[in-house]
Amino acid sequence: MDQVYREAANILRQLDTKQSSLRGLIFENRSERKGMLTKLCCGVCTHRGQLEKMRKKAYKKTGNNFFVDDKELAIVLLYEFCHGKPNRSSHLLRINILKGAELFEKLKAKYASHVQVPELPTVPKYVRINSLITSAQEVHQYLKSAGWEMLPVPPSRKKAKELLRTMKGYQYCCDFHVEDLLAFPHGSNLFAEGFNKDGYLVIQDKSTCLPVMALELVPGMTVLDACAAPGNKTSYMATVMKNEGHILAVEISEKRKQVLVDRLSSFGVTCCEVLCSDFLSLNPCDKKFQNVTHVLLDPPCSGSGIVSRLGEITDTEQISEERLLRLANLQAKMLKHACFFPNLQRCVYSTCSVYEQENEMVVDHVAKKLQGRVHLVRVLPEWKHRGHSSYECGDFCIRCSPKRDLTNGFFVAAFERN
Repeated sequence: MDQVYREAANILRQLDTKQSSLRGLIFENRSERKGMLTKLCCGVCTHRGQLEKMRKKAYKKTGNNFFVDDKELAIVLLYEFCHGKPNRSSHLLRINILKGAELFEKLKAKYASHVQVPELPTVPKYVRINSLITSAQEVHQYLKSAGWEMLPVPPSRKKAKELLRTMKGYQYCCDFHVEDLLAFPHGSNLFAEGFNKDGYLVIQDKSTCLPVMALELVPGMTVLDACAAPGNKTSYMATVMKNEGHILAVEISEKRKQVLVDRLSSFGVTCCEVLCSDFLSLNPCDKKFQNVTHVLLDPPCSGSGIVSRLGEITDTEQISEERLLRLANLQAKMLKHACFFPNLQRCVYSTCSVYEQENEMVVDHVAKKLQGRVHLVRVLPEWKHRGHSSYECGDFCIRCSPKRDLTNGFFVAAFERN
């Protein structure tokens, strides 16, 4: 138990340097108790003001140097005492907090947190069957034996959405659009169920399956995934291609690259080569890329579409126009670079952003700049939620939203070579 407290404290320490996001730091962490770690970090960020006051007062009252020598760890333990389930088996909690429980109860009451965590839209939990190492039949049999009830898929999109909104308890259904994707009620604790054990099932939001569908892959292709970590889309590509062909997965961070390698291995992916490199530094004319016909670009973005407390509680203000402009410039630069692979046939651009500056604005800009080289295609025509109509590219693109589509906020566009 103490180890997960220390890991949470280390993440908070790194977060304070503003060198990475909370979401990124949790992803990179290799804790076996990632659900607990996420809950601790999110909770501390939500109630940081209250916990800081308690920490300072605790030092004054007790003289215990722990409250100044390891501030982040002290704050994590105070959060667990005030808002979690204090575990008496934790040595750290016992010696620093629980033995003075009367004092900390008074401090808890004095510095009560009145933070109102904003109510977020709710979406189902999605799980993709990894057909590289299991089958849909085996998964459904396993779920049935574990007490889950599979509901029949309604014949229309409207009724399918209604079903997703009303599912409860141990019910689930197959997704209406994405093959081998299952939907579970919002709030289902899939980590506790061991759903992603052994790589048979991949916890993956429906929206992130759509750019892979937009690539229109078949076995034997050579594909480049320009910003591959954490690897859910990469592994889905390998699944669509039946592990036949070649995927070049690019990741700029050495640490994230290793996590990516481990994840792909656990998912049974054998057709992928992982490159630790800055995508913009790659030479499209290098012999290594001469057979690349399809590129997926899911570049760094604001992450504003993700329905997760990770984004809400760490970004207390709207993202600044200045940061949006920096991101959009990088995204446009990367998208133009992606269009210069000599044998490119199709390039798919996607973001988990709701901002048009990162979506339609980038796509319109690149479409105009490279109109002699590539052109937009109407991506996933069966998807009803299209891009903003105020842009030329609007109807060519798709959007996803929690309210309308019951997914994370997402955007997808596709270019083809002239």
